[in-house]
Amino acid sequence: MDNRFTDEDMERILRDAGCCEKLTADIAECCREGKLCDGIRKLRQHRAELLEDLHREQKRLDCLDYLIFMLQKQKNECCGEDR
Repeated sequence: MDNRFTDEDMERILRDAGCCEKLTADIAECCREGKLCDGIRKLRQHRAELLEDLHREQKRLDCLDYLIFMLQKQKNECCGEDR
């Protein structure tokens, strides 16, 4: 069974993963030249960057959730409403 991706498959997956054109080209080149360890390293680095972005956005969501909670609590105390 052949587990290799076509160039088109790889480019589509990398685009879907948010890779820029340069990173996509770099990884494709690594694969063509048999430098799979270099390609994997670049993918892992991009993954780490995406995860860092995700954590940053999660913190922002947490801040908004806290603010909504506190405002809802204040509203309920002053107005006695659930909305």
